[in-house]
Amino acid sequence: MRKLDGFVPIYWEESAGKMWMEIGRWNEELLHYTSLPAGMGQNDVGLNRGDLSGEHVVVFKRVGPKVLMEEPNYRYRAVSDDALERKSVEDGYPTSIHWGFTVAAQTGSRVLVDATEFFLSDWHGSSGRSGAPTRARSDSTCRGARSSCPARRRFPGTPRSR
Repeated sequence: MRKLDGFVPIYWEESAGKMWMEIGRWNEELLHYTSLPAGMGQNDVGLNRGDLSGEHVVVFKRVGPKVLMEEPNYRYRAVSDDALERKSVEDGYPTSIHWGFTVAAQTGSRVLVDATEFFLSDWHGSSGRSGAPTRARSDSTCRGARSSCPARRRFPGTPRSR
């Protein structure tokens, strides 16, 4: 496996076509967003190179054999000294789970998860915005059998690991 070191280290297993993610930052807020490295060349569709998806503040939480990527709810808050009012808002406006990973290996507090499907997901909803008639785009979803993860982006200045 080839390690791509960064804030959240990623490993590329070329022989299996898998992307692994090492998670060791628990309950620490991270900014999650995706971008389109290439566009369709059609401005009217809205899928242009470099477009960013919505940004989300997320945390990784361990729940038994799973790791959840959870987004706290910062839209609805009770700014109050009343504990019941704060609890009511917390119950009425829960957090969102963006993804659930299964732990494949663990070393101390760090875990390794298979993140292949996570990285292959259509976070932009591109398949539904292709501009083609519904029947023609019915098979434009991202499928593992015809997709791969070798191209990855990271922040400039992040050292390349071998």
